[in-house]
Amino acid sequence: MSSSKIISSLLIIATFVAIIHASSTYSTELYTQGFGNRIETSNLEANPNPDKVLALNIFADVVRDRINSIINILEFSSNNQVLSTLPYLSNVSETNHGIPAHLDYGKRLAIDNILKIIPDIASIYFVLPDGNIYLGEPFAHQEQLPRLNFADREWYIGVTETNSTYVSSIFLSASINAPAIAVAVPVLPGNHSDNILLTSEETPLGYLVGIVNLESVKEAIKKIDTNAIGRFLVIDRNGTELVNPFDSSTNNTLDKYDYFDLLDDDLIQLGFPSNQTFVYDQNNTSVYYKPITFEGGKLIAVLETDN
Repeated sequence: MSSSKIISSLLIIATFVAIIHASSTYSTELYTQGFGNRIETSNLEANPNPDKVLALNIFADVVRDRINSIINILEFSSNNQVLSTLPYLSNVSETNHGIPAHLDYGKRLAIDNILKIIPDIASIYFVLPDGNIYLGEPFAHQEQLPRLNFADREWYIGVTETNSTYVSSIFLSASINAPAIAVAVPVLPGNHSDNILLTSEETPLGYLVGIVNLESVKEAIKKIDTNAIGRFLVIDRNGTELVNPFDSSTNNTLDKYDYFDLLDDDLIQLGFPSNQTFVYDQNNTSVYYKPITFEGGKLIAVLETDN
């Protein structure tokens, strides 16, 4: 994804308040003609507000665009020739949880450049087919890992089983000690033709794994007037929160969304159409929610409002 598209995505969130308060008539027309979403209600007493539906649609689109930009750049980078060889494989050790900081500078520089372009990625690792870490950037994140091998992680199991891009559910990252998702992409071996996907029988050279915390999204929605619009969150199908900038708890815990058990479990677990928004009314609170779908995974966007 080009830098202009990345900037555009951020600008969408920056103009949230202006868009939502433009007018009810405009919002309703844009919602009906532009998005064309059909609203389903989990509670028959619910009365969907078109402004809130529009706000949730914009938020979900921004989050999806951010994740897609991460997927795109990791997939593009996986074809980079500098990543296609492992010259220091014998230097992998438990002591460093990979190779030392001064080795394979080309890979470290390439990964560091990705981190500068996409601030929503907290760290990136080159992981070997057996689940051992080869290297990670920033090196401080690699160095403080609790162990060398991560073959038990969901992202590793997912990417090795599918041999294609896999996005994990939310977990407490050992890399950044905070809730995150992992985007794992197979890396083509050096003798593999560019831009040709691996078959299910082929073994990749390794995996490029981005630890994603969507920090820029969190910071952007902190600036939104929650009294006027509501509270935006991102959760997974287990109800675990990835984005909740107003959570007062410590960052190194996994929190479950308060109203998750009240939402329609069949819709969340079995999947519901990506072009639909659902709303649940609980006492004086309305919860609008819709899926955020992308290659290799799904999250859920939530807008919680006071009635």
